[in-house]
Amino acid sequence: MEKLGRELDPAQPGSCDKFGERVRHVEAAILHIWQLTVFASLRESKPTVAAKLWKAMSQLCDDVLAVLKAAKDTYLLCGTTECYDLTFDYKIAADKRYYQSLEDAECARTPPPNGLFPPTS
Repeated sequence: MEKLGRELDPAQPGSCDKFGERVRHVEAAILHIWQLTVFASLRESKPTVAAKLWKAMSQLCDDVLAVLKAAKDTYLLCGTTECYDLTFDYKIAADKRYYQSLEDAECARTPPPNGLFPPTS
């Protein structure tokens, strides 16, 4: 998307259509990778591994946001603003799940307090 944004002249007819199509592809990729991350993290037994998955998703969103931030002003009416907002929402959600997975990992390492459960016979 970044390369195409540099190659196209926004003043030329059809440039917005071409760039908007690329924006839709990036948006679809974000949604697809999100679904894969959810699927993999729910099946992961180790919260630390799930946290790494969410961290990677967050980093992907950061990378896309950096490109969209630069392109938002040039290709304002080509779907960049909507894709930026969507990607930002996914980044916030990925960060939330990342920190929750880290909390889960810490909780798994913490032994229960003595006397919390009745003694087993």
